[in-house]
Amino acid sequence: MAGETWKKKEVRGFALYDWAKSGFETSITAGVFPGWFAALFVTANGLNVEIASIEMNADNIMTLTVTFGAIIVALLSPSLGVIADRKPIKKRTLRLLTNLGIFSVVVMGLAPFLSVDLKWVCLLIFYVLATCSNNLASVFYNSLLPHIGTEDEMNEISNLGFATGYVGGCVLLIIHLVLLLGSGFADWAFTASMVTTGLWWYGFAIFTFRWIPEPEVENPMEDLSFRDSTKLAISEVMSTLKEYKNFRTLFLYIIAYFLFIDGINSIQTVGAIYFVVTLGLTTFDLILLVLALNLFAAPMAIVFSRIADRTSTQGTLQVVLVIATVVTFLGVTFAPLELDDHEDFDIQYEYTDAGQLQVKVNSGITALVQDPDDQEQIWASEYSDILPLEQDTSSPDDILRWKITQTDSDIPYIITLGNSPVTHANVEERISSLSDELKDSRFSISFVGGSEDIQTTGIDHVTNLGDQALDGVAIAMRDLVWAPLGVAIGVQALILGMLFGSIQGASQGLARSLFGKMVPESRSAEFFGFFGFFGRVGNVIGPLVYTLCSIFIGAKVGILAIAFIILAGTIVLFRVDVEDGIRVAEEYEASVNKA
Repeated sequence: MAGETWKKKEVRGFALYDWAKSGFETSITAGVFPGWFAALFVTANGLNVEIASIEMNADNIMTLTVTFGAIIVALLSPSLGVIADRKPIKKRTLRLLTNLGIFSVVVMGLAPFLSVDLKWVCLLIFYVLATCSNNLASVFYNSLLPHIGTEDEMNEISNLGFATGYVGGCVLLIIHLVLLLGSGFADWAFTASMVTTGLWWYGFAIFTFRWIPEPEVENPMEDLSFRDSTKLAISEVMSTLKEYKNFRTLFLYIIAYFLFIDGINSIQTVGAIYFVVTLGLTTFDLILLVLALNLFAAPMAIVFSRIADRTSTQGTLQVVLVIATVVTFLGVTFAPLELDDHEDFDIQYEYTDAGQLQVKVNSGITALVQDPDDQEQIWASEYSDILPLEQDTSSPDDILRWKITQTDSDIPYIITLGNSPVTHANVEERISSLSDELKDSRFSISFVGGSEDIQTTGIDHVTNLGDQALDGVAIAMRDLVWAPLGVAIGVQALILGMLFGSIQGASQGLARSLFGKMVPESRSAEFFGFFGFFGRVGNVIGPLVYTLCSIFIGAKVGILAIAFIILAGTIVLFRVDVEDGIRVAEEYEASVNKA
């Protein structure tokens, strides 16, 4: 059956759009963007920037902006859904929004060519624009589904689209991983990742526009304005809400769905930047996490679907949500291991066999803050004789800034001893002084082979926990589990990716299936539209709660809050009497047919 369905040109066009857009969702949104944005933000501002008298880091800025974008999508989606159902402009609008998304992601690649203060701003603005365009395009993309197959084929076509998207996203992400690794994570490789994502999106979406004709609309409302569609969308939502007394069980389930899907979507939204900024995950490890998540999502969705067929959909969904809650709670316990080996430190000094002093810079260091008044530029200038630095001449102004010469830890930087001011007599004193300077920084330093070994981890280093709420939980877990087992933060993230990927696709598929069982067949379009509306609104609350908690309390509290949102949805789901919901739907259909 699947092979016969795939032979249809329209079905292939539908699936290839998922392949096309998933390249952006998987490769850029989850894998590439968070680490690059965090690096550009720190280079321009340091760890924090003050906005409206509130200190914010890259995590806070990104999640707050993305939440703003999600609000825009939630507000526009119902009206656009009404327009998609009543005017023959589905494919035309899909093409327009797709082109806007492609343009935005390509412009993101121009960030390295701007001044240091504008790089992260440009990247963030056009990322949100690309994300909004993609999410709004999905309204029109999904509206094509009923027009390219029979009712019996819809689930199969929908699953084909999801499966194709998972594969497409992983393929492009692997290509970008090879590109970034091969270049040493150079700026041009990030630019190439953005541009190739735009080309990927356009190159495969073009088959959608060629192979799927513009669907006909019965009794089209050609003069339907956006204002009229908004009024109509609100009236439809209110009309459905009035049915609460007749479908109490169904509406109780919608409340449960709103909570747990909000929590699950929130982890997808904030998880990547949380791992990068709070836990110090590298872009390489982040890409591996995303790959693990996507590779587990599709097969585990099938596994849980078969379990649901043999047991019950509600029971299986409850198990999935319990796993999701536990995994989210687990995110609070993650912690980078304390630095121990000399090679783990950011700046590494040691004597060679020939008696020369060499310094290596860990590849995890991106750049020094480029603000000439920042403390990093001050101590870089003071200790430029014993650091692998050079002056950045690319700045458009006349101010000279220091930058790291190279970050390849396999190529040591040799300091010639005997030349003033560095001599055998004072080099260790200079390194010790630099070590004291770095105690209040985000860097770590190690010196071995001298009269006395020196190892210092700055107070703002990601491994230095204890200054935020719930850090005690992470420290205890690190001391009792992660450190004794030697589980580094990259492996911890990989574990999360596999566990969360195992329930990601299953939660969405089972939730939709369970809802369908309790919906009267004659009103399925109305109730599924209402269901979709709450799903889109559910993309807002969790990220907003996380952002506020992160700014005023701590990022781990934000993750904990999301875990409680999923838990609340799970508890409400336990109170849903699915059999009663099915009975009410059948009685409603019987009364309609009798009338």
